[in-house]
Amino acid sequence: MVAISDAESARRYEWDQEGHFVSVWVPLAEDITAKDIRCTIKPREISITVKGDEIVSGDLTQIVKPDDSLWMIEDDDRHRGRCLHVSLKKSLECTEWMYLLKADMDVNWDKFCTTLRPMDHTHQCPTADPSTHHHFAPQWPKTTTCDGHHHH
Repeated sequence: MVAISDAESARRYEWDQEGHFVSVWVPLAEDITAKDIRCTIKPREISITVKGDEIVSGDLTQIVKPDDSLWMIEDDDRHRGRCLHVSLKKSLECTEWMYLLKADMDVNWDKFCTTLRPMDHTHQCPTADPSTHHHFAPQWPKTTTCDGHHHH
């Protein structure tokens, strides 16, 4: 399940989780080098800045292990092209994250969600930039459908 960042605050990243790790991807232009990137990972916080442009910043919804987390530039990701890939090691390895950042828990997703595919819980939400095909919004809570009703 791929989650997309909140279009309202113009975040430009994508995140997903598998096993013990949460991955965050940030698309990068060809001229960006490692020197242009500032990535700070703390147990409860993350900050990613590219050439002074803050892409991701805030309190994480769960705790990570900074010493076991890392970031790298991937020049040709199969789905994303050139990107920064941040791999966060979950402190509680068996937990499933519903959101990356605590701030995303407060977003009114009724404004963004246009489609919910019931089979895979993938969401297609509008983006700030219509020219991009695969832009990015936080994961919709699995207990909520696009009509805004909570199901238990």
